[in-house]
Amino acid sequence: MTLAGAALPLVEALSDGVIAADELGTIVYANRSVARLLGWEPSDLVGRPVSTIIPARLREAHRAGFEHLVRTGEERIIGTPVRVPALTSTGDERSIELVLSRLPRSEGGLYAVATLRDISQRLDLERQTALVHHLLTLFGQPSDERDLVARVLATLTDALEVDEARLWEFDEGERRLHCVATHADSLDGDTSEGPPVVEWGEGQVGLAWATGSPSIAVGREASGHGSVAFPLIVGGTSVAVIEVVGPVDQIERPGLSETLETIGPHLGNLFLRHFNELAIAQAAERERSIATALQRNLLPAALPTIPGVAVGATFRPGGELVVGGDFYDVFEIPSPDGGRWGFAIGDVCGTGPEAAALTALVRHKARALLRVGIGLEETLGHINRAMLERGDDRFCTCIYGTLAISDARVELHLANAGHPGAVIHRARGEVVTVPGHGSLLGVLAELRCATATVVLEPGDALVLYTDGVTEARCGADQFGVDRLDAVIASLPGATSPDAIASAIRQAVEDHADARPRDDLAILVLQRTAPAASIDG
Repeated sequence: MTLAGAALPLVEALSDGVIAADELGTIVYANRSVARLLGWEPSDLVGRPVSTIIPARLREAHRAGFEHLVRTGEERIIGTPVRVPALTSTGDERSIELVLSRLPRSEGGLYAVATLRDISQRLDLERQTALVHHLLTLFGQPSDERDLVARVLATLTDALEVDEARLWEFDEGERRLHCVATHADSLDGDTSEGPPVVEWGEGQVGLAWATGSPSIAVGREASGHGSVAFPLIVGGTSVAVIEVVGPVDQIERPGLSETLETIGPHLGNLFLRHFNELAIAQAAERERSIATALQRNLLPAALPTIPGVAVGATFRPGGELVVGGDFYDVFEIPSPDGGRWGFAIGDVCGTGPEAAALTALVRHKARALLRVGIGLEETLGHINRAMLERGDDRFCTCIYGTLAISDARVELHLANAGHPGAVIHRARGEVVTVPGHGSLLGVLAELRCATATVVLEPGDALVLYTDGVTEARCGADQFGVDRLDAVIASLPGATSPDAIASAIRQAVEDHADARPRDDLAILVLQRTAPAASIDG
């Protein structure tokens, strides 16, 4: 090959390999860097065909492309970097970046000149970046343990360009590692032929567990494959081992061991964080389901139909994952002439299972006593004693009442034990508070109830509520009784019970500057027809 004298020292000094071939595809020049890159001495390549450094599977395509270049002089690929595999002197493949150029010959024609650059480190960096990206994406998606392990093994198989990935877990009692999951890069899925169990400290897997570092297989297997195992580290301790299996040149390529040693602790922490978050989410969902079931059992499944009296109610828990103590109830009281009903609204101190248990006690004990003919004050006295006997320092506020429909009259008797006073919305628009509060249930040995009798005319409504209404806050500003009265007074006469309850709740939620922590319950009883119609 004839090159200008000043150019040869420059080409020889390049860190990139340079190979030139004539129009027949015969190598006529190679610089010294080719030996470092591919292991071929320049003198071994000169005079040999270019196909010497091309893998057999690509030689036909190369021959056709080279002939096309010589015949047409097409410049489409000239100067464009191309990533291709090249054969080393030992027969292994190495990824290189190739740039073609043309050099005119003094006697006519041209030389094809290829500049070869080692990009193995760049490929390793690309693989590492891609691997980290895929793993972070996986751990950011919801999945259970089995699904996540399968997807991580599949990602490692693909990103590291190996044939198989396996997960091993250690049995402290047996002092052995068991293969618990496998992903193979084949259409048949699991093709693992490795042992299902290995001893502590033996083989690549056992050594990786014992030493806490990647362990690369020594020597070639009969299939020409090798393996590398690396531990998943959490807090400096091995918690599992992942083994990857593939061609020896892939397993032993520079940088793979360092990559696996780097990602081991991070992968272990990702697994730990993912499963902790999954456990928290599952526990929260279980708690939410339990809370929903408990709360459902603390309220009537459906409001009864009362002749001549419409009933409406609304309830909103103060938190998503807690069971509150607010309740309401409406139930029939057997009587010889019929037309008797019991109703209640109450607030048990606290939240959670203990508050729910006390709410259930108050609600069901009151139902039972009122249904067998025990009076309101005596019923609340029994409940007060039962609460004191529990000795858990919880208290309850409530209003219990009875409703009687007879002789062209709708009459309500109320007993208040420390609860906010009921409000009457008259059909003509007047708002009246039922006076009296009484003492809390579960605090004093002798309970003092405030009793009252209310007669409802057609269109009149009795509104009962818990302190989640009046104590809702916007900063330090409570919703308060005055706002409640104003909301009720703004409603047209004979507004339906459901509409009254909804209007109050909406006003409270509009006022509050954050989700209220306290429960809210509202119960409305409204006379809907003249007494004559009721009797009829």
